[in-house]
Amino acid sequence: MSNPLIFVPIILVPLAIILIANLVKTVSYARKIAKDEEEAAIKEAIQYIREKNLRETGDTTESNENSERKSE
Repeated sequence: MSNPLIFVPIILVPLAIILIANLVKTVSYARKIAKDEEEAAIKEAIQYIREKNLRETGDTTESNENSERKSE
């Protein structure tokens, strides 16, 4: 195994292929995870904004009803 003509094609080339394949898989998994987390964050932000708008609209409606009762 000390002969470079045997070591390089039999040992190093397969190891390099395995390393590159694992790197490609890792990067694709990282992209997928980042995309999933971004989608979840966007959904959470949308839900927060909707709830906030609903609360503001609900508060406004209650304020209008209270002011109408006071004027009567």
